[in-house]
Amino acid sequence: MAAQAGLLEGKKCGRFNFTTRDEFRQRFPSVTPVIDQTYLSDGGIISCPVGTARDLAMDIILQHCGELRAKKVQKYLLVEESKKRQAAQHAPAWVGS
Repeated sequence: MAAQAGLLEGKKCGRFNFTTRDEFRQRFPSVTPVIDQTYLSDGGIISCPVGTARDLAMDIILQHCGELRAKKVQKYLLVEESKKRQAAQHAPAWVGS
């Protein structure tokens, strides 16, 4: 979406799966897709795949709020994720079917 909006003109963006990189290059020749970094900051635009958004968020919190706050956020996220996993494991078989 950012590339379609023209926000990535002349910039690098990441992280791409090697299977989609060539198609992206064809559609947006002025944007450089990067496949070997978890996330990437170029010219004030930070890009990452959905699966690494939490890592990116944690690094931003660490940089701007410090280690104590980052640890608190990480602990909260892990606890909430664990609760969701446990709830899904104990749900009746018909839930979500």
